Amino acid sequence: MDGNWLDEAWKDMLIQEIDDAIEFFMPALAADRDYTKRVELMSEDMPGLAADTDKGGKVADLCLSVYLSGSGIQRVTLVLEQQHESDSEFARRIYTEFYRASDRLAYPVTSLAIFTGRKWHAGPYEYECYGTRLYFDYNIFRVAEVDIEALRRDERPFAVVVLAAALMLEAGDDPNYREKYARELLGLMMERNYEKRKKKAILNFVRRVFRLQDDDISQSVKEEWRMKAIPIEEAAQEVWIRHATEEGIERGREEGREEGMETQKVEVARSMRADGLPIETIKKYTGLPESKILRL
Repeated sequence: MDGNWLDEAWKDMLIQEIDDAIEFFMPALAADRDYTKRVELMSEDMPGLAADTDKGGKVADLCLSVYLSGSGIQRVTLVLEQQHESDSEFARRIYTEFYRASDRLAYPVTSLAIFTGRKWHAGPYEYECYGTRLYFDYNIFRVAEVDIEALRRDERPFAVVVLAAALMLEAGDDPNYREKYARELLGLMMERNYEKRKKKAILNFVRRVFRLQDDDISQSVKEEWRMKAIPIEEAAQEVWIRHATEEGIERGREEGREEGMETQKVEVARSMRADGLPIETIKKYTGLPESKILRL
């Protein structure tokens, strides 16, 4: 099965819960962060960052600006790639993204690759041409190699996201296992004392990666999800919309430029679209025209 549907779910999850993602995947960076300043999404500001590929437009690349505390380096750029399908050109591509970001930005760059499938072409990028040599290594996380039992015990919110991705690999296309693991994750989320907005984001991710809307999923599971998960999502929905919209637009104002506000509105609208909100609702809270929303 094509991995684009999973790539989109991952990107939305990473954007919505980037603080938790950094803490989970890059604890050293999280320890040095200045939490008084938000992580800035820079992908919209750098449309030429991703390397050209014959696979068409990419959906999972993120370029983030992370502020640091203390003296010395003020911030770093995090180039984040999520890859599900095997790609022999991956190492070259993430190196290309690294040097493009390094060339265009005035602060250091680090790279992270999250491999969510079972096969990958992982490893450093090496190049040699008549005595000219290059070796580029980067941070790698492989979902297929995680300790599932340890993730079940891990209280960090993003551990549940990674657990869902790992169990999705175990389930494959078997609807019985998809139902089994979706029920397990729903029960886990009912026990955890996360804020409702965070629970909503994780449950939505689970629903998408296990494809619980498909016809091969039993009505009993869909009903259980409607009775237990949907009320959590609905309770968080209005607060999330108001918070995300106000925060995004205010962030644009702080940057002091109209394009900054527009970028944040687009990111809010993209997340709303991913959550399946009506176009009219997205227009109301973001002020974006319908034509632009439909293109997201």
